Amino acid sequence: MIQPSSLLHTFPRFKYSGVNLWFQLIPSQDCHFDREPSNFERSKTGLPYPKLEVFAQSLIDTRDMVSLDDLVDGMNLSEEWGQEHLNLSGTSDVAWAEQKNEAIRASVPLTENSCLLELSDAAFSRKEIWESSVRGRDRRLGVEMPKEVHRTRFYLRDSGDPRLSDRDYV
Repeated sequence: MIQPSSLLHTFPRFKYSGVNLWFQLIPSQDCHFDREPSNFERSKTGLPYPKLEVFAQSLIDTRDMVSLDDLVDGMNLSEEWGQEHLNLSGTSDVAWAEQKNEAIRASVPLTENSCLLELSDAAFSRKEIWESSVRGRDRRLGVEMPKEVHRTRFYLRDSGDPRLSDRDYV
């Protein structure tokens, strides 16, 4: 299924048997960070993933607001954390958006509405992107998530860093 601003329809998708888990393999050119070992850490099970600040920076640079909001809420990140760990000067990466749009255009039939599938190639302030995500945290809390119990959509008041908690691996 084709999604706006995405090439997911062109990537392989896999289902883990017996568990409600899906994952997609995404080509390295779609990641907006250097794939060098110093930018990665490993989970308790040895799975490599980008360091938190590297991943957050990539979401800001590509203006992936949905994923950035999920990351901010999932990790309970603050405005101060971003000021300390991220490069908030300058703007989002316009050249990357233009390259991604070329790939999107090449992957779908050209119609009068196919341009709606493309990313905005305007320059956005990194600082404003970060502030919008962090300051919108309370707005994303639904009525089913009382503020006395939840700090964010995914983070309970008494929760710690989710990367450090033990998981039930099947």
